[in-house]
Amino acid sequence: MIRFIVNADDFGFDENRTKAILEAYREGWISTTTAIVTTPWFPKAIELASGSRLSRNIGLHLNLTEGKPLTDTIKKSPLFCDSDGRFNACFHHSLKYRLFLPSFEKKAVMEEVEAQLNLYRQSGLTCLHLDSHHHVHTDISIANIVLPMAARLGFKGVRLSRNLGNISFLKKIYKHFINSRLGRGLNPNSDYFCNFNAMLERVNALPDNCTLEVMTHPIYSRDGAPDLSGELTEFHWSCRRIRDFCRHLPDNLQLVDYEGTL
Repeated sequence: MIRFIVNADDFGFDENRTKAILEAYREGWISTTTAIVTTPWFPKAIELASGSRLSRNIGLHLNLTEGKPLTDTIKKSPLFCDSDGRFNACFHHSLKYRLFLPSFEKKAVMEEVEAQLNLYRQSGLTCLHLDSHHHVHTDISIANIVLPMAARLGFKGVRLSRNLGNISFLKKIYKHFINSRLGRGLNPNSDYFCNFNAMLERVNALPDNCTLEVMTHPIYSRDGAPDLSGELTEFHWSCRRIRDFCRHLPDNLQLVDYEGTL
């Protein structure tokens, strides 16, 4: 039996994504979600989830690439923010800075990461798992900041870098390295992590008694209904694909949360 985590990224990003994720969870299309705490919609998202089982299955979706940061120092760095103080993701497009950060940026990231970790904890969320927007926690310069701080604040689980699907040889080497680093800092919540397409292609080749995490991005279409067209971009997986697959799970898959239950 393969334990199958279907996580919806971006909870709290905006009204559209938040409500689509809530519906996807109620309908059994996903098993967990991770929340962005830097957005104006985050408090409302937590309020909407309050009292439901989902509230115990909300991890942290660390954000250093989109919207506004919580702290001020990072706004002064052009590697992270534009002149309006909004994240610009410049560091994330540079191999150099994904590996090493200058001292000022390192200090700024430490402040911002700590603020996001603390806000998550102060919001009463108890699923002490983290992943990140655009997978920045798998950049070694960010991982070396996030992992010890998250462990100190009581976080337990972390998402691996994608290790299933078509991956180049050089990327495989890096992913093996960063996944080993992640595993030394926090407990990986799965043995394999990938997107929906890679899961469909490779799930039958996985060994028994492993855990597979798949990321999804439920979203409503413009008419306010769950997107059932299948025409959204790869980044915004349509609810139809999630729904159809999870309604008829293969016999060797068991939908679970980060604790291994549902």
